[in-house]
Amino acid sequence: MFQQARLSSVAAALLAFTGPRLGWLSLLLLALAAWARTVHGGWVNVDTPWLVVDNPILSSGDPHWIAAILGDMSQGTRLVLGAEYLPVRDLSVLLDFALFGPRWAWHHLHSLAWYLGACLLFLRLCRRLLDDATVAWLAAAIFALHPVHLESVAWLASRKDVLALFFFLLAVLLWLQARGRAWATGAAVLAYALAVWSKNTAIVLPLVLVLISLLHLRERASSPRWWLQWLPFGAVTLMALGVSLALGQQVSMYAEVRGGSTAAALLLETRVVLRYLGLVAWPAQLSLVYPEPVPLPWTHPASLVAAGLVLASLVAVPLLARRRPLAALGIAWFYATLLPVSQLVPIQNLMADRYLLLPLAGCCMVAADLAKGSRGRLRQLLVGAGALACLLLGASTVRQAATWHSSVALWSRALERAPDDSAALRNLAGALDEAGERERAVATLERGLRRLPGDADLLAGLGLLRLKQGQAERAEELLGAAWQADSSQRKAASNLVTLLLEQERSAEAIQLAEALVATHPLYATGWNTYGAALMGTAQLDAATQALERALSLDPFYATPACNLALITRGRGQHETAAGWRQRCEAPGPEH
Repeated sequence: MFQQARLSSVAAALLAFTGPRLGWLSLLLLALAAWARTVHGGWVNVDTPWLVVDNPILSSGDPHWIAAILGDMSQGTRLVLGAEYLPVRDLSVLLDFALFGPRWAWHHLHSLAWYLGACLLFLRLCRRLLDDATVAWLAAAIFALHPVHLESVAWLASRKDVLALFFFLLAVLLWLQARGRAWATGAAVLAYALAVWSKNTAIVLPLVLVLISLLHLRERASSPRWWLQWLPFGAVTLMALGVSLALGQQVSMYAEVRGGSTAAALLLETRVVLRYLGLVAWPAQLSLVYPEPVPLPWTHPASLVAAGLVLASLVAVPLLARRRPLAALGIAWFYATLLPVSQLVPIQNLMADRYLLLPLAGCCMVAADLAKGSRGRLRQLLVGAGALACLLLGASTVRQAATWHSSVALWSRALERAPDDSAALRNLAGALDEAGERERAVATLERGLRRLPGDADLLAGLGLLRLKQGQAERAEELLGAAWQADSSQRKAASNLVTLLLEQERSAEAIQLAEALVATHPLYATGWNTYGAALMGTAQLDAATQALERALSLDPFYATPACNLALITRGRGQHETAAGWRQRCEAPGPEH
């Protein structure tokens, strides 16, 4: 009796601040409390340095770059901006630097503001889909407090995630409001465009709207008017796809198909889906990296179980559509929003927490559907369990947010999750080196090589540290071994070319540099290194071509301009040399 009374009091307390008037405020305050630690004065070394902190376009804060962000599709500009066309993301970062400069706490606060806005939009959507204010609030609170969103909120390089989430949910709500209103339809299409131009995974929004139409609104696809409503969304989709595919070819952003075929990659993805569901249910051990599962034949028990469960849940969608439409919509939403990262188009990362940002909303819908129709003691139990889940999730978010305060903490946590991940070991060593702990960094890589002998990532990282320590012979051995083991180690090859040039071994340096640019034709540093090697043997015409190629790939790369200034001055072309020198000194007089 005591336990039942306590649950009743919890339910009564929830009803007091989850209603239409106070629900948005209580959710906002709870989310602020959970996410406050993501606002701090630092950043981590994962993509943030080149994409945000040192980005020559965005970090300028100069509004004259707006035209280039919106319309310059040249290879060099796109590579500087992350090899994607995401003008909404880029403009938001440019605005940060214009307003706040390098005061990183304000950058973090800006990201958090977009996330909090998206959470309030999700609360509005839950209320629209449910006729139970308390259950709708709990579903939105679980979404808002869930720590699986830490990667999207706390990582400055992931601003695109929270922007896309906000505009995606805004587009859904506007479309639900439209129902024959031209202005609302137009606003929904505009919000969709802003979502896609924040992050291209939002391209699945039309599919989500179709699912809402068929499963929640129970509309029929038999009338011409139903089909005509999708034309403006289809136009945005085709435009976004065209730009993405063209840029993808131009900057070589696609990865190799895992398992050798799309079917094998999708079979592997079913096992990833089960991992995702595990993270949703128990997010205590989130990580920046996860061990990638090995592709298995479909006859393997793990493949059969994973594929069977995924297929069963998909089959459940039409079966649940009539009696439990919200559960059916939640399952369909989960899979629809996972499609862009499901290896249909091979991408670099197989699994990441940020890929759950939108799919988690579907999980919350399924949970809400289970609770909304309950009555009496069962309802009290479910509401109490929901409230307890919110508290636990919020506490986990607060605890894990500190991991994103430093690169050392982030990569140390990643290694706890994946101790044999060579990229995590190398990044931890890099973070330690930047923190002034070079000996610890060396020890980290040497320990990793004892566990993973011959690993190219670790060889390259240790080679660079030995080079910094002045151990040229050992550095040459390590860098050469890394390049021989894995030709994707372009930085190792470039460092080795530089080392050979310092030792006046020009012929070897040129041979290696030629192999480097042949293997990595979009690597600006490689072309600069090749040009420097050619300069050492007075092949000035070829050197000029190589250096100009480096600048076409990265127009803000100062070193090739410095080298071109030397070449043109030596040829007596003083006016041209002055122009190159001006570009050389643009980042600072030390150049």
